Amino acid sequence: MCSLVTRFRSLILHNPISNAAGVFGTHTDELDQMFRTHSGLMVTKSATLGSRVGNKWPAYWENSQISVNSMGLPNNGIEYYVDYIRDLPEGKPCILSIANIDNEQTADILQYINELDYIKYPEINVSCPNIEGKEQLAYDYEGLEYFLTNILDKNYTKPYGLKLPPYFDPVHIDLVSDIIESHPNIVFLTCINSVGNVLHIDIDTESSVIIPKSGLGGLGGDYILPIALSNVYQFKKRLPHIDIIGCGGIRSGEDVFKHILVGATFVQIGTHLNRKGLGSIERIAEELRSIMNKKGYQTLDDFRGHYK
Repeated sequence: MCSLVTRFRSLILHNPISNAAGVFGTHTDELDQMFRTHSGLMVTKSATLGSRVGNKWPAYWENSQISVNSMGLPNNGIEYYVDYIRDLPEGKPCILSIANIDNEQTADILQYINELDYIKYPEINVSCPNIEGKEQLAYDYEGLEYFLTNILDKNYTKPYGLKLPPYFDPVHIDLVSDIIESHPNIVFLTCINSVGNVLHIDIDTESSVIIPKSGLGGLGGDYILPIALSNVYQFKKRLPHIDIIGCGGIRSGEDVFKHILVGATFVQIGTHLNRKGLGSIERIAEELRSIMNKKGYQTLDDFRGHYK
């Protein structure tokens, strides 16, 4: 029988599947449900310094293939998630996701968690496309460099990761990679967040399926799998010493296999978990195991990064 065990930095995961920030991670009861699943680890909702209500509803829509959201980072505030992780029983790691919507507030968050040994490898979300009037930081290369140098490096001294938006040109991936290489505490990248500012129309109402931002929202689901695979592959090739977390378009064991094949350490699942529920995690893991058995792979390392 093949093994799905994988190593992520100092953590040993019994399989490479997690939720994505924002799905089954906003409230403690959702995180408790995640803890009881077959996932290898879990991720909190991207947190701000204080709690946020988020954007006007409806801010989320999905069908059998895609999702469109402009949630606006509704969350319960950083202390809520830090306290949860502090009291979490052993058995499954939980990554703290942090949203940057204000540099001063993010600096306060980083100072707060810097001395907490139970917070390991926080994920800094620099790619939310759903805050009205605010651009995605990771598309502003000078702003990103300033943020990493003057906010991250000055207030947080331990390893962390960045959640990135999709990039559509290798030149841009090279530019971002150059920035990341100058900050050695960046030890992982989550690729990708949703494809920002898409528009989906309800033909009956002749209007968008969501309200905020005049109907513009982040695209998730099946359609973004090829974009996610491209970003995982290119960043892993460019930064082989950094763990790349695959996120985008995953609904089956085959999709997980593809992410790992192009270099992902583990994967995060968003739209499909929201649509089908947490029971799909066990199914996806067994589908991945079946593919590995058919191909004769005993471990994930047998094919990780072996894209031809």
